[in-house]
Amino acid sequence: MHILNRTPLIASEISAALTEADIPILLAVLVHLTGDPKWIQDPYRPKRDISFFADESGGLPEEIQDEVRKAAFDAILDFHNNQADLVPEPSEIRYREMMSACVGEEVPAEYLIMMLEEMGLRERDPSWQKKPKSETLNDFKVLIVGAGMSGICAAAKLEKAGISYSLVEKNDDLGGTWHENTYPEVGVDVPNHFYSFSFRPNPDWADYYSKGEEIKRYLKNCASEFGITDQIRFSTEVTKATYEEKTAEWLIELQLSDGTKETVRTNVLVSAVGQLNRPKIPNIEGLKTFEGESFHTAEWNHDVSLEGKRIAVIGTGASAMQLARTTSEIAKRLLIFQRSPQWAIPNQDYHRSVSSAKKLLLKYVPFYANWYRFTLAWRFGDHLHPTIKRDPEWDHPERSVSARNDRHRKFLTD
Repeated sequence: MHILNRTPLIASEISAALTEADIPILLAVLVHLTGDPKWIQDPYRPKRDISFFADESGGLPEEIQDEVRKAAFDAILDFHNNQADLVPEPSEIRYREMMSACVGEEVPAEYLIMMLEEMGLRERDPSWQKKPKSETLNDFKVLIVGAGMSGICAAAKLEKAGISYSLVEKNDDLGGTWHENTYPEVGVDVPNHFYSFSFRPNPDWADYYSKGEEIKRYLKNCASEFGITDQIRFSTEVTKATYEEKTAEWLIELQLSDGTKETVRTNVLVSAVGQLNRPKIPNIEGLKTFEGESFHTAEWNHDVSLEGKRIAVIGTGASAMQLARTTSEIAKRLLIFQRSPQWAIPNQDYHRSVSSAKKLLLKYVPFYANWYRFTLAWRFGDHLHPTIKRDPEWDHPERSVSARNDRHRKFLTD
């Protein structure tokens, strides 16, 4: 299902971009382009890497890295100049070998198909064995509640399947979390090359961890491209939903922006309302009589100037960690109240922009973006699972759950 982009490229552009390439990813690209498995065997096989963030060198010596870049340069140039035909797709056994080599540890067989789907190398969506008649499809209705990331995803899949749907959104614009949360430095804490639809990758992210405006812009572009925007009823909220057994339909009560009510019927109801749009205000004694300004991060009051103010931030979750930096620079005093201490992982990419070289790699090097997404999906997903599994034989259960977990504790403490 992966569509390759054959575009004549200047050799110097490719050569320059490859100096910033992730070597383990290039090795997977080379197996794809040449069919030669030697690139995931010694002496090219990356060293075991159990760190939080990938070692882009793969732990390999410089001379081996240079050899990999040279071979990749030749293969990529041949491909874009139409001098090389694609070799047969790797077998599932080979794919798993490539995955394990790419991340420097064994990837269990159970993950293979899911990861290939996530990479866009396998079709994830079901297809019609026998497509219903158009009048049958037109008579079957789906209502999606919420035009955030999940709602847009559901709509895109229904659009592809040719199933009639409508989408209601209580706000006046789409984006969900990324429309409602506008506090200073609001952004993702998962890399956005992974925090994006597998069926709509974006090689042009400005940053590795984008702020809210860029995420919302991506979602709006997706909705427009997939023909979803015109199907959304904005400023429309579901206030009641009742399932009728007799007709096998949902009876939905809607409240419009002018306060009027409307009732609609639908065969399927999809709830995509999310959980970050109804702020829970803690029950703090004196809060109701506090004479200063107070608001939740999810309902940031931009009319209130923080310049030179004494500001209290309650909590040290992701939102607080994001807003505290810029807020502290303009406040007279910033005081943070923390109930439960937590770990924060130092991340070299968090404030880093994506270079033009990396964008070129993601956009024009065949299979590079696919394998980059795989490495992110693995490292930010079940790669971490062994670190939280309890070892009943571990000698220090008072401080950690296993020896590997203890190594992480020490790293974070340091």
